[in-house]
Amino acid sequence: MSRVMLIPLVAGAWVVGVGLSLVAIVVLSPYTHGNLAPHLDLAFTRTQQTTVGPPIPYRGPGPAGPPPAAANAVARGQELMVAGGCATCHGLDGRGGPVGQPIVGFSASELRTKTTKGPGGMPAFSQEGLSDDDLTAIAAYLTSLKK
Repeated sequence: MSRVMLIPLVAGAWVVGVGLSLVAIVVLSPYTHGNLAPHLDLAFTRTQQTTVGPPIPYRGPGPAGPPPAAANAVARGQELMVAGGCATCHGLDGRGGPVGQPIVGFSASELRTKTTKGPGGMPAFSQEGLSDDDLTAIAAYLTSLKK
């Protein structure tokens, strides 16, 4: 066999070897979306399993648990602006931020409309995520900033 024939044979063997390796990886690897099941499959041991339950309504960003309890509505509204994630987009002073538009002076009903429909990039919050009392407190804080 000549040297001229050796180069194509080595290159061909390398291509076949890489191809077979990729096929083996795909065939022998677990399909991770298959791990999401409504119940545990005790026969499946390749990777950790995650069970999927019923859908949960979006409660908004921030810590899970009871809403902050401040001394007055303005202070509570300020806490909710941060804990609810409003300040991330609209700024700590509600005058607009990197993403969100200004919301200073919005009433609770205007906030409910915006947070229910979720215009543009605004996420839609569930009634449980932002209660009417929460929105009233946030509106009190935003109104205090308008002065």
